[in-house]
Amino acid sequence: MHASVITRFVDFTKPLEGDVLWPYLYVLGLVTVGYVNLALGLPWTKRDGSPANSDFVRSQWSALKAQPALAKMHYKYAANASELRLSEDAAGALLRARMQSFEATLCKYFPTWDTFPADAQLGCMSMAWACGPGFPAIFKTFTQFANARDWPNAAKCAAIRTDGNPGIVPRNAQNALCFANAATAMSRGLPVDELYWPGTVPEAQEADDALRVLAERALAEHPIDVVGQAGRNIEEEETT
Repeated sequence: MHASVITRFVDFTKPLEGDVLWPYLYVLGLVTVGYVNLALGLPWTKRDGSPANSDFVRSQWSALKAQPALAKMHYKYAANASELRLSEDAAGALLRARMQSFEATLCKYFPTWDTFPADAQLGCMSMAWACGPGFPAIFKTFTQFANARDWPNAAKCAAIRTDGNPGIVPRNAQNALCFANAATAMSRGLPVDELYWPGTVPEAQEADDALRVLAERALAEHPIDVVGQAGRNIEEEETT
């Protein structure tokens, strides 16, 4: 994965996922923390900073899971529902480990992954974050175009269903911008490791700018200044 993608992924995902250092119930009732679903093996502490053993973590998980109403509320309401806390460093390490794990799976579907433009890698990682790293097996048309490095057509097949999960809307807008940038960068022969998100490829020509215009319009209609709810690990069918 290009270093530019690794460096900026927190900036990309934080507005969509939130940076929450206590466990909360995701919209589908999944116990979640930081940027990903809860794992019992994380270096949890109690609210007072003392270590939390596995029995305590399990009891807190069960107590939170027993409050399904929290899944329909902002994550801040879960702050007092649990004594568990995670440090910023631990959350960052968790994110990087998850990225490495996801990349290993994505490489199986995208044999030329290392040659993808950075913006395309970022868009693919975003789709993996929302749908799981096996998403290429579901978004088959997208995968076909991505492997052909046909980013204009791949962009048209990248939208994730938003039914019952409106937080996907801003993610789809960000992904559209990523793939528009990838299409423009590749058409102009720009370095593949250069990341243009959250901006656009400078001095893009009108001929290769149509996707960017559509992406910017989507971003204007669906800004990500609030935390979204991304459908992690949900097998979404592709929309065409």
